[in-house]
Amino acid sequence: MEWASDERFSTYEQYKEDTEAIAGWLAYNSRRCGYVLDGPVSAGPSNAPSARLKGKARKQARSVGAKSASTPTPLKPQYAINVSDFSRMAKAIADFKPKVVIPTALDNLFSRAIDARRRFTDWYKHSSHGEEKSNERHAHFTGVLNSAWEILRPFEPARKSHVKKQPANVPNTESLTNLANRFSKLEVEQSEDILDTETSTSAEQDDYKLTDIAPVTIVKSEEGIEEDFFFAIFAFMQELDELRAYIRHMWLGYSKGIMELMACSLLTNTAIQLVRRAEQELDFMEDMSSRGQDLDSFLKPSPRFFVLDCSHADLCLMETFGALKHSLYRFKAQGGQYLLAGNVGHQKGTPETLARITDMLPCFQGVARAMADSFTGDEITSGIGVMFDSQVIPIWVAFAVQALLDIQDELKAIPKKATPEVKQHARKKLAAFRSMDLSHEPFSKAEQGTQWLAATLGAYELDVLGDNFRKTLIGANVMRDANGRTMPLSRNLDAIRGQPGTHEFMFEPDYFLRINPVKCGMLKYGLYLQSHNHAVQFEASGRNITPMVHLYVACRTVFPDDPVWPDMEYFLGHQDLDYLFVGGLPGSMDEAYKKTLLSVGMSAANFAPNRRSTAPNIDVNKGRWVSSPCMLDDVFVTWMCGGSAGAGELLVNLVKVISDPKSATARARLTGMSPKAISISGDKIRTGADLRKVTILARLGAQVMAETHNLYFDWLSFVETCEKIWAQIYSALDQQNGKKRNRSKHSTLIDMLDEARKCEWMAEAAKVDAKSVVRENATGLVQSWQAIQKVTRQAANIPSESDSNANLGKKAWIGDKELFNVVSKAMGESAYPNLSMASLQNAYRNWSKEDFNQSRTVRTNCSRWPQREKQRLME
Repeated sequence: MEWASDERFSTYEQYKEDTEAIAGWLAYNSRRCGYVLDGPVSAGPSNAPSARLKGKARKQARSVGAKSASTPTPLKPQYAINVSDFSRMAKAIADFKPKVVIPTALDNLFSRAIDARRRFTDWYKHSSHGEEKSNERHAHFTGVLNSAWEILRPFEPARKSHVKKQPANVPNTESLTNLANRFSKLEVEQSEDILDTETSTSAEQDDYKLTDIAPVTIVKSEEGIEEDFFFAIFAFMQELDELRAYIRHMWLGYSKGIMELMACSLLTNTAIQLVRRAEQELDFMEDMSSRGQDLDSFLKPSPRFFVLDCSHADLCLMETFGALKHSLYRFKAQGGQYLLAGNVGHQKGTPETLARITDMLPCFQGVARAMADSFTGDEITSGIGVMFDSQVIPIWVAFAVQALLDIQDELKAIPKKATPEVKQHARKKLAAFRSMDLSHEPFSKAEQGTQWLAATLGAYELDVLGDNFRKTLIGANVMRDANGRTMPLSRNLDAIRGQPGTHEFMFEPDYFLRINPVKCGMLKYGLYLQSHNHAVQFEASGRNITPMVHLYVACRTVFPDDPVWPDMEYFLGHQDLDYLFVGGLPGSMDEAYKKTLLSVGMSAANFAPNRRSTAPNIDVNKGRWVSSPCMLDDVFVTWMCGGSAGAGELLVNLVKVISDPKSATARARLTGMSPKAISISGDKIRTGADLRKVTILARLGAQVMAETHNLYFDWLSFVETCEKIWAQIYSALDQQNGKKRNRSKHSTLIDMLDEARKCEWMAEAAKVDAKSVVRENATGLVQSWQAIQKVTRQAANIPSESDSNANLGKKAWIGDKELFNVVSKAMGESAYPNLSMASLQNAYRNWSKEDFNQSRTVRTNCSRWPQREKQRLME
């Protein structure tokens, strides 16, 4: 379906829609069976049963509908349904002859609605402190739904057999050794409209979609409205509790060296955005306020802090919310202009949550105020800034702070793990970028973009390596001595040390990064995302990789038994080859020639026989160029560039990406699954059957982990390798012709492929092996393949901080240095990226067994594998 900004991400809203759909189906069909509703009915059309048209009749109906589009369509009657009507309507339908067919979608809706309601009643029963009447009242509507369903399907086996299996809740505990597999094999579902075409007849598409329903209003008593109020609160807070458990589990995986820091941070940030969006959807506060509920007295800042030891308080984040209320009260009491005072002594018996929040809140407050537009915004810092600016505590802010406390708890044994990790990646990324010579073509053509990237990476350097957060807070390079000279940081600290209200964090380098691992992950992600985005834009304007892709594939077709280029094989594996090569890889030189012309924007009409004009019709804007396989880049770039990410738009865009069949296909290919498995993965796209927040996070987690590979693949360095090969090709062609040829890559490529296809035609005419003739006579293509082999098989010196004695002396080549980046970047930090056995064997196809077994890339990747798997690969 086409996702809109008003799309719901709420269990309660989904439950409301489910119950209204059930009531609408019961009302519409019970009236057809002769049942008379007691409630008022608005004017509407007759109750004639609808029929699904097919074939020619459907086309005619569409034509008539188009002609009468201006004529208002009469609405179906709207009924006011009492709760007591559910069982009566169900009985009228069940008793009717001939028997009414019960759609599977109705079973699914009943099951999902009852399950949601039952979870609430069960929880309330176990935490209601003996309020039996309240328990019965909350369970009443669950019984109403269950009774109606049992009347329609009296036998339990029949009910269960028709119900689509509900997705299980994310467990609080899970074997961390299986966590990586759960991510890589997680199936992505998609929400999409049921298209009214003759091909969309699959029952799977209608799992939760009912036809022949009437718009209804469910009339409830005051007690029923109050029940809905508590159910809405429970559903909302239960989702938050599930998100907390999910986030904790991800960070536990990170602490154990399984999960990637970038993925954990992105998932945490997204979880906070999901809560923020869901809070906007809540409308019960206004309803209950009108019924005399004094919410203001509960929500406003207060010097009091209550400790409530019960499940209600835990579910509703009461301790965290109370600590924020207390801090906001202190802030308002001191005039609301400055940071909360530091050095606040905690009395004996101060609750741990209050002490932890009041200790770290001034730092977050200062960073949020001083660096509101900084790169890589994290939603925790942003939320705390919103709280102090608005002097209101939204639920999503309380959730964000609680999530941070949970993360710190999971990293308690290694609280500084994230800080040195992001520092190491920053040093290596900056060193790699600054070591590149970007002053010559084709890089010199993007001078302005290169300067922007250098400045951006410089800003990251300040935040990650320059202790920029602390310097900004204490005014480093701003405070001056009596002579007007800037004082160094140490003297700044001496000037404020011991002063009343001085904050302890000002004297600890990188304090903000240490207490905020989410920020560390966002900074790390930003480093790679900014570089990757620049390289992708550089390729879009310069088109340097695309001609090499076509040349390599053509050469590989002629020399199928020669060793392949690992980096290029990996690169091709992450491209849409059907798009890039207009229907798939070429099987001949004639196909390679035509597909190359089509890729640069030549119209297919140029290949039509008996054309009047032989002039080529080329439009480069319609060309098919290599593209970024990172589908999340455009969604997350707002967080990376200092902008404010709106919860609505960002989440809608995220759901679009993670529910795209291309995402599932890319992940399947990445994990080395078979084409059949890829097809199945695409077939398992579903309608909006499960939009729980934790499900969205799980889908996103799988996508982020898959795309980590592609962020670590350095496109700029890959372009450097391509340029080295082109230099060898031009040198060989110049020597052959005795003069310099046209240096346009595409023109040179087209000339070589034209020569090769003519050799192929000669072979076909002589009825001899075409590849042998091409290898003997197509000198341009042969020299190009020799250049590719020569450059890619050159030894490369690629040092790594993750080296162990077991890895020293292993072989590395220019042709697999980007692949080495992919498998080594997070070595010792997480189980990802980790290439499958099938991916490695494909990337080193036709290599000698000795070179493959001694490959530093292969050895590094396999160091994460069990011993048995390593032996299998080396055999």
